Formats: sequence, structure tokens, C-alpha cells
Amino acid sequence: MQDKPFQNFFSGLFLFCFFLSLLFVFIFADTQLQKAKIFAIKKEDKKIDVNNLGWIEQKSGERFSKRDSFYLFPFKEKLYLLGGIDGSQNIIGHHKVDYESSPHFNDIWESADGVSWNRIVEHAEFPKIRSTVVVQSGEELVMLGGWSPDQGYDIGVWKSVDAIHFEKIKKTPEFGEREGHKIISHEGKFYLFGGVNYISGKTFNDVWVSDNALDWKLLVKNAPWAPRWDHDVLFFKDKFILTSGMGLQGLGYGDIWESTDGVSWVQNSSSTPWGKRQGQAFLEYKENLWFIGGLNTDTDVGLGDTWRSTDGVNWEKLPYDGAWSGREDHAVFVWKEKLFLTGGMDGSWRWNNDVWTLETMPCGKDSVEKIKNLKDLDLTARNWGVFCLDRNNEPFFLIGKNPTDEVGIASITKLVTAMVAEDSLEETAQVKILEEDMVLGTRDRFKDQDALSKKEALASLLIESENDVSRAMERTVGVSFIEKMNEKAKEAGAVYSNFRDPAGIDFGVNPSNTSTVVDVAQIVSYTFKNYRNIFNFSKFAEKEILGVFGLHHTASATNALLRDDEVSNVILGGKTGETTSAKKNLTLVFQNPKGQKFVSVVLGSGDHFADTKRLILGVIK
Repeated sequence: MQDKPFQNFFSGLFLFCFFLSLLFVFIFADTQLQKAKIFAIKKEDKKIDVNNLGWIEQKSGERFSKRDSFYLFPFKEKLYLLGGIDGSQNIIGHHKVDYESSPHFNDIWESADGVSWNRIVEHAEFPKIRSTVVVQSGEELVMLGGWSPDQGYDIGVWKSVDAIHFEKIKKTPEFGEREGHKIISHEGKFYLFGGVNYISGKTFNDVWVSDNALDWKLLVKNAPWAPRWDHDVLFFKDKFILTSGMGLQGLGYGDIWESTDGVSWVQNSSSTPWGKRQGQAFLEYKENLWFIGGLNTDTDVGLGDTWRSTDGVNWEKLPYDGAWSGREDHAVFVWKEKLFLTGGMDGSWRWNNDVWTLETMPCGKDSVEKIKNLKDLDLTARNWGVFCLDRNNEPFFLIGKNPTDEVGIASITKLVTAMVAEDSLEETAQVKILEEDMVLGTRDRFKDQDALSKKEALASLLIESENDVSRAMERTVGVSFIEKMNEKAKEAGAVYSNFRDPAGIDFGVNPSNTSTVVDVAQIVSYTFKNYRNIFNFSKFAEKEILGVFGLHHTASATNALLRDDEVSNVILGGKTGETTSAKKNLTLVFQNPKGQKFVSVVLGSGDHFADTKRLILGVIK
């Protein structure tokens, strides 16, 4: 009987331990379940919905100078960029550039995020160079091949341990002198494919192999694929995949070849869905192959499309082309789980240093289906585009034609004129119209010495597009008006726009003011976002204009769509423009029944109202 308290004690202790162990099991199981959920989410993140992806420009941060044919690579947790060429000042004809006398670079730039770049070396030990390749072998970098305006192909082999200082360690690599070649690393070895030597007039279809990137052995002298340069090679799912590139005399290739060992090759396709290209980007990202941009060697135009494949055989095109509209000899790279694009020469043969990332589009999934309605439209406009606006009213390029061509925009100019006047004139200011303001294109709305308040002048400017009002604004603000217009355009993100006249009048055969579809979208969305009080004037089909001494006249909008029953109710504002050289132009902000906002831009049109109406109906119906 004396032992019973102890028995009760041990029984209680046993039960306590038993329940404690059960609690531990449940906690452990729940913890494992949570880990499983986290793991499942991570696995889920790898899935790619291509119908919801698009290119978004990263506008902040310092940039390297504009160029193409540079080399960008990761090293010790940072990104580095070196070399390249800027041919923008040496264009000698239609799509012809004096490359040999164009500025080449031997500087080195560093970035921690892929967006902001800092020059760490102005002139490296190696010569000014283009089309070189840098690979990492162990803890060292090795630079191979390329062409220099100072030394030609006599580049040699260079080594670096810090991406800052380079040392020449070999005069000539075993594979000889070339540029436009490709080198990839696979299972501890380096493989080199093809290239070109312009001086000897020879392109290559050889394959070389190395254990250290310093000493090379010939693996295949003549592979079955045609000799080429500016092609691409990857090792993907147990095989080498080689595609695109070009030969001499502008001969381009649009084929795909495969090999398991780099020696024996089989042609996967003789005709790729993207056609014949060179200078494209080809890489693996999230267990998929990506083919991005490049110069179409048949049309001599850079393209802004993005293709994706899970197997290297079957390809699908992303619904949205990049607003960067064509690019060759650019860089596309993966950094911190994001896909970046930067630099290169674009479809309008301009050199760039912009940065874009491939991200989930801000427009909503419904936009994808709507864009399908626009793909086959036969518009009269030479240049056009449709953009959606994100939550911050920033434009996101969806679809268009020649969106980066620099063309005349006529009176679309007045959006910028209005913003500068709004910034520069006091609220109580008066805009007096003089006879000298009544230039070509005025419609006798005003007489000499007529005066308007700032508000009424802005209303007239944006509703009836009065040229004499724009000239009066320029005169009232002062001689810096045009300079302020160009500054305002840049502030709005319109980097390829140029203004010389506040009205957009063309006094010769060439437009006085030029812009692009992409830039116009930046301007109209910037006005809509930051100057809503004046932008709202542009949605009036009609409005009474008050002079200083009372009613002056009733303004009727130049935008005929504001009187069109099918679309007028969705239009939030915009601007027309027309001259002989610029033809007919119109940009609008409109919304669909769900309230999603869009921007349409039509430039160089034969019928800007009909073209724009078809775009609007294609989106909202």
C-alpha cells in the first residue's frame, strides 16, 4: 500500500510522456507538411505562363555607354561587361555602317543588380575590342578572340583573377584568330564553335575542346553545319544545340543542329519558326530554352520577339514582343532568378544601353486574348502600337508595327507644349495672341490682341489644336521654351524624341518634330498621369472658349472619334496631328468595360480615325 503513490506518480509520468510524444509527432508532422508546402510552392514557381509574360524597362540606375558586340559575364557574385562598339556616328547609308572607324571600347563595367552599372576601368590592358568571349576557368577568367581597330585579330589570350586587371599569357590560341565564335562550358571542359576572320575572308565550322580554356585541341575540322559566325550554342538536356548565325556576304541561317558529343551532328530543323537570324540571344532559363531577338538576315531588320521551347524542337512565341523592338548583338542574362536584356543595336539601327526584364505583365490575363484580335489587322498606318497601363499608369507595350522608327508626329507635339506651358506660366497668366503668332495652319479662330487665360489657352490647344495658341505660349514663356519641351519629353521617358516647333508644323519636306510609337505612348501616358487637369480637356468633343472679356467661340475637337457613338464613351483623351510629311496621327488613352486602361498610337496613317477605331474595338469587344 505504501508503494501506490509512487505507482500513481509513474503512471502519470508515463501518460505525460506519452502525450508529449504524440504532441511532438504532430508538431514534427505539421513542420514537415509546412516544409512540403514550401517546397511545393518553390516547385510551382518554376512553372512559366508564357501568355502572361512581357518585357518591362528598368529606368533607374546608371548605365554603361551605348554599344553592341560587348561581352557580359558573372564573376564572384557580380556582373561585368567589357568591350564593344558604337556605330551610331558612322552610318554611311541605309543599314550600312563604317564599323572599322567606329568607336571601340576596352573599358570594364561592374553591376550588383544588372540594372545600375559603374565603370571600374576606363582603359584595360587589352586593346579596344569587339566580339570577344570571356570564360571562367577555376578561379580565373580567360578572354579569347575578337577584333580590334588597333591590332586587328592579333589579340592573344588574356587572363584575370579579379575582372579588373588582365595579363596577356599567349600570343595566339591554337584555334587561330577569329571573332563571332561561341564558347560554352560543359562537364569541366570548354567547347568552341565556328567564327569568322574577315581579313582572310574565312568563316569556320570547326569545333575545339579545352580542359582549361588556355590550351585547345581540334575536335572536328568540318562539322556538317555550314560555316558561320554570330550563331549560338547551348548544352541542353543531354545535347549540344546550335542555331542561326550568318556567313559572308550577308548569308543567314535559320537551322537547328544537335549533338551529344560535339562530334556527330544531326539537323533538327532546316527552317526555324523565327527565320534566318544572327546576333540573337539563346540561353536556358527556368528549365526552358529561350531565343530572343536578333537581326533577320533577309530583311536586314532587328526583331523584338521572344521564343520559348521545353525540348529545343517545338517552339512557341510569346504573345508580346519587346518594346525594345528588335535587337542584335545585345546581351540577355539570368541574374538573381530574373531574365535581363541590355544593349545592342535595335531595329532602327540605333545603339542602346537600356535594361529590360522579363516579368509577369501588369495588364491582366484578359489582355492576351484581346491582342489576338489585333495581330492580323491591315492598318494604313506605317507605325502603330497598343499599350496597356499598369497601376502606376506606366505604358506596357503589347503589339505594334515599327514602334521605334523615328517619324513625324505633327500636332501630337502639343501634349508636350501643354505640359511646358502648365509648368512655366502662373495660374493668373494671360496668353495674348498677336498677328505674328498666326502662322501656317491657323484657322482664324483668333484675331490680333485676343487674350485668353492660361486655362482657356490650354483648352484651345488640346481640343481644337490651335497653332497660334502654341506660338503665343512659346512667346509668353520665352526663348527657352523649345529647350524645356525637349527636357520634358526626356523626363516623360521619350528618349528618341526631338522638338523644334511648339505647334508641330513642318516647314520643309522633313518633319520639324519627330518621335516614335513607344515615345508617344510615354508622352501621352505621362500627361495622363501627371497633368490630368489639362489632359482632361482633350476628351471634350466641344467646349466654349472664354476670352478675357467673355465668350470667344465654341471649340470643336479635331478628334472625330469623340463624336463616334461606338467608341466615344471609352476614350479618356488624347491628341491628333496631321501634316503633309507626317501624314495623319492620333494617340488616345481609352479603357475597356472592366476599367483597364490602354494607349493607342497611330503614326503616318492614311486614315488615323479608322485605324484607331479598329484598334480600340479590337481591345474592348
